[in-house]
Amino acid sequence: VISWGRNGSSDFGPESSTLEIVLRPEREGTYLEITHWGLPHSERERHALGWRHYVGRLATVAAGGRVERHQTPEQLTRGVE
Repeated sequence: VISWGRNGSSDFGPESSTLEIVLRPEREGTYLEITHWGLPHSERERHALGWRHYVGRLATVAAGGRVERHQTPEQLTRGVE
């Protein structure tokens, strides 16, 4: 469990929300559960896109695959204060 936010943001400052990540064994792999409390409505779509992007990369690497050099997707950088 960690606090989450963004420096310089007027509605999503540092430690303004809480992120919990749970990993538990499931069959032949690991189940990942992410819960995010206190996330402002204005951040929800952006964070949903981000989690799908980064968890997808993590799943590829965890399965032994390779991912391209990281670049933050443009839709995640738009509108950041």
